[in-house]
Amino acid sequence: LAQAKSDLRRYFDTNFVDEILLTRQETLMHEEESEFAKLLEDVPKYLTEEPVEAYASIKRVFEFALNRNRITLADDLLPLLNETFRLSAHRLRPIAKISYQKNLGHYYLSKGDPDSARRILIGAQTAAHSFGFEGQLKQINSLLSELGAGGSGTLGEYRIE
Repeated sequence: LAQAKSDLRRYFDTNFVDEILLTRQETLMHEEESEFAKLLEDVPKYLTEEPVEAYASIKRVFEFALNRNRITLADDLLPLLNETFRLSAHRLRPIAKISYQKNLGHYYLSKGDPDSARRILIGAQTAAHSFGFEGQLKQINSLLSELGAGGSGTLGEYRIE
């Protein structure tokens, strides 16, 4: 992706958002904690001007924390995640809002708060069903199954074929 960033700068009129998108994609591909830390470190550079991109970056770090059972990190990120969601919600598509609910349900499941997790996940499930978001439904249903089995909220990746 370093070459892609270089080509992007050389051949196209790019802006900072283009580079944020590439950096975030690279971080997701490598799944390295140091890259997620850098992604988070860069958020203040664009938080005010690009709240949707700031939210998306924080959300990815939050998901990383949940998937690695780094609950203290997730605890630290939650206020910032909620604030950036609030600032950008009017510009987010329904699938992004449902994914946010799913992440909150996952968080509360991981924290051992099954009542909050169930309430949030059922709301997300209803919304995902109404929009036909099959990938989200699979993940939400997986978390609800974990909840029913007394699990702590592991979430695999799902791809629609």
